[in-house]
Amino acid sequence: VAFYETLRVEVGSDIHIMIVTPGFIESEMTKGKHLAGDGQMLVDDNVFGKLFPLYKADRSAQSIVRSACRGERYLTEPTWYGVTHWLKTVSPELLEMILGFIHLYLPK
Repeated sequence: VAFYETLRVEVGSDIHIMIVTPGFIESEMTKGKHLAGDGQMLVDDNVFGKLFPLYKADRSAQSIVRSACRGERYLTEPTWYGVTHWLKTVSPELLEMILGFIHLYLPK
């Protein structure tokens, strides 16, 4: 993110740079499709888990295009994911503790 913020300063108003931070987008990968170590294609529904809600790809794309057309500089989709950016800035230790709890104790 810092690279693109710096690039935005360097190119000025000549080029519009929008930083998009999407949440988990529904895709083949979140549905468990992945490559095994030997290169074989596998499908395992338990690889990703069901902890976070998945955002639809078409809805995400529409939000990105709409924001770009409005000239926005930042977009976080879904909007409530922005809380993690705020928390990372205000208290990175608390965010790390919360994510550690999620990883260790919630069902996978």
